Amino acid sequence: MFISLELSQWPRIVADHRERRLHMVRVVDKEKIARADRESRIILDMERDERTAKTQRLREQRLQMQAKLPVAPGRKAASILTKKRT
Repeated sequence: MFISLELSQWPRIVADHRERRLHMVRVVDKEKIARADRESRIILDMERDERTAKTQRLREQRLQMQAKLPVAPGRKAASILTKKRT
């Protein structure tokens, strides 16, 4: 249905619309935000645990490899595996 309005009425209608938009309250779903926050924390905790386990596993492998290497007199076993930076 078409509502006929005079051109003189449009500025008032536009001004009323702008005024209503200024007073609109943004709806925030706090439960949705809390759920997303909770799920992201679970994922981040799992990833952190995986990194820690990997670091521990690699450290144990490195220590086992160092224990098996023969050590030359006057050198430490750890210095055999470390690279010198140039």
